Amino acid sequence: MPRGIEIREKAEALTAAGMTVEDFDLLVAADAAKAEKPGALLATWLDDDTWRDELGEHHRKRKEAAAAQRTAASSSGDPLAGVYGA
Repeated sequence: MPRGIEIREKAEALTAAGMTVEDFDLLVAADAAKAEKPGALLATWLDDDTWRDELGEHHRKRKEAAAAQRTAASSSGDPLAGVYGA
């Protein structure tokens, strides 16, 4: 019972801090990709309140990949290639 209360309070605090379900799903996926022991990084990010940093890194890498894809598509001769997902 005490652990359940602690988890609920932590979840409420994270929600109040702006974490969404989508954010949590991204963190779970990043943990699965990076951690040797499942849940280890996720627990650290949540306990140390560094989850925003991890999400920021994920979003930065996604933007860089999209920009690289657009650059590669535009070098094919069509300046709009890749802009609209085609």
